[in-house]
Amino acid sequence: MDARSVGIISNQRLMRKALVCLLLSLPMCGRVGAPMDFDSVDEASNALKDDRIDILLIDVDGTEDALNAVRKVRAISPLARILLLARQFDEKFAIEAVRSGAWGLMRTQSDPALLQQAIQKISSGEMWFSHGTMSIALQAFAGRDQSKESALDRLTAREAEVLQLLARGYHNKEIASRLYVSESTVKTHMKGIYRKLGVNSRVEAVLNYSDSAGVPLHSKASPDAAQRAPVARGPIAPGSSDPRKQLQAV
Repeated sequence: MDARSVGIISNQRLMRKALVCLLLSLPMCGRVGAPMDFDSVDEASNALKDDRIDILLIDVDGTEDALNAVRKVRAISPLARILLLARQFDEKFAIEAVRSGAWGLMRTQSDPALLQQAIQKISSGEMWFSHGTMSIALQAFAGRDQSKESALDRLTAREAEVLQLLARGYHNKEIASRLYVSESTVKTHMKGIYRKLGVNSRVEAVLNYSDSAGVPLHSKASPDAAQRAPVARGPIAPGSSDPRKQLQAV
């Protein structure tokens, strides 16, 4: 889906208007139009019922019971994709946010350019999580039934490299830089990974990798540690004792 409209929910008027001004200043505004802002889910309900909001930003700090707000939005408009913005959040909140139906979670301290990237990724069907929240978000999917049949042996060596970097929380541009290829090449590898693993998002791809290869999910202590970690040069068989199989997110 291409995002045609963006909505904002926050009971803090200053926050709402600041986000509107920010979104209007971004290049994508010419394609999605002026954002709509609301004080609450109830105020946004008519727009949601009419499917006039594709991407909805919810200010966690300016919304009473933000997780319940996510569930209410999903009940009103299952097609709306929700991105939560918060100053601080813990592991429990991140997991519950994904389980409640949020498509992404980012800190309000993030660079404004990341907000545009997040909206674009979510509108294209991908979930959005910063390096520090990728592995947390994956835990929300850990309880789902997964096929134990590994599809890793169908990946090429380069696709396996891309997948492991995905698991560490890197985005396409960063993967391209680390592998010395173009971003379009990375996207081509991503399509191959999705097709071979039978998934539709980055989160599902990494979870499938973790489940099939028996690789534990950990959070990186620092970005530097991620850069020092070796990248697998080919698919890792399930049960392998290969020391490279630590799957970590930045």
